[in-house]
Amino acid sequence: MRARDFTPESAEISVAYNEQTRWIHDEGQPASPDQLQVEMEVEIKGTRTSPQEIQAMLIELEIEED
Repeated sequence: MRARDFTPESAEISVAYNEQTRWIHDEGQPASPDQLQVEMEVEIKGTRTSPQEIQAMLIELEIEED
């Protein structure tokens, strides 16, 4: 896990999202929550709402091509 502008207090961070959260692929294409996969790398931009939670404004999925 890489974090900028804060140090997580534990190894687990919860990410909350809502209808205002923008989802994209790493190439800028639109994405959606149903495309998340176990161990997929994601980049989250948002607001820290507690020591272990971020309210996401942008979630970028790192899609690996086979």
